[in-house]
Amino acid sequence: MTRTLIILALLSSVLTYGQNEEDILRASFHNSFSTARSAGMGGAFGALGADLSALNSNPAGLGLYRRSDFNLTPNLGGSSSKTTFNNQTESKGDFHFKLNTLGFAITQDSEKTNVQKVVFAISINQLANFNTQFRLKGENDNSLLDVFADDAQGTDYFDIQDASIRSQLAYDAFLIDTLNGSSNQYNTAIPFDGSNHDILVQRKGGISELSFGGAANISDRLYWGVAIGIPFLNFSEKITHKESASNTSLPLDRFTYNESLDVSGVGINLKMGVILKPSQKLRIGAAVHTPTAYSVNDNYSRGISAEFKDETITPDDFVGTYDYRIK
Repeated sequence: MTRTLIILALLSSVLTYGQNEEDILRASFHNSFSTARSAGMGGAFGALGADLSALNSNPAGLGLYRRSDFNLTPNLGGSSSKTTFNNQTESKGDFHFKLNTLGFAITQDSEKTNVQKVVFAISINQLANFNTQFRLKGENDNSLLDVFADDAQGTDYFDIQDASIRSQLAYDAFLIDTLNGSSNQYNTAIPFDGSNHDILVQRKGGISELSFGGAANISDRLYWGVAIGIPFLNFSEKITHKESASNTSLPLDRFTYNESLDVSGVGINLKMGVILKPSQKLRIGAAVHTPTAYSVNDNYSRGISAEFKDETITPDDFVGTYDYRIK
């Protein structure tokens, strides 16, 4: 039962139609990699300033620039995973090169008496990285086809699309079929002896934010700034589930079930901040961030292919799209 639940959890993670909590959490996941200087301070940069990371935290920090600046911060990162399925262990990992931050700040002396400098800045900054993959392999007494058949139980075969899309795909591929003398009870093409499973989950994408901001230095005591952020969300997930029948005398040799999801979106937010420097040794900073409003498009698909000893059956994929907003 535990192994079956693991498979179900993986396969149900992709396609729940429309907006759900995973969409909101994904768009809200920010782990700003920012500049090397900010990373060295653990991101505690709210009142320090003079760094492009101020565009993402407290725009007033731009006002502490004394001269123009250009910043390019590369990053070499990676991810790894280790899974155990029925005492069989699989490891996956990859490395990637990306730019954390690319941008510049331009300072200009002000003609106003109390305003020392004004600063304008623009940057592109990586907020989130979704790249990861993991794999499960092993023999199981249960088959994913059992789940498809359970979905369809009690539904007449001519209305099987009302049960679930995956049940309809399995039925069209002859991986599940009605019992003799019944129109709404189903069995599977792997009714006994279990099967060998190979499940691969691949996720890619991230969130990058294009930011524009400006700030002013007033008498080297008060700094205020504002920034507009335009985040770009890109995420893709593909789950490939392969099964081969343990009993080689069955008509079915193997089948492959795929689910995929591609998400793209763009948003907008506003950040405002101030920094007060009552003395050379003390700075007090505060910032207000509006929520990010996203416009998002999801494209999803499900497909299945069955390899029998005498033929291969591949029904048309089920595809769909959905547009929504996150505020």
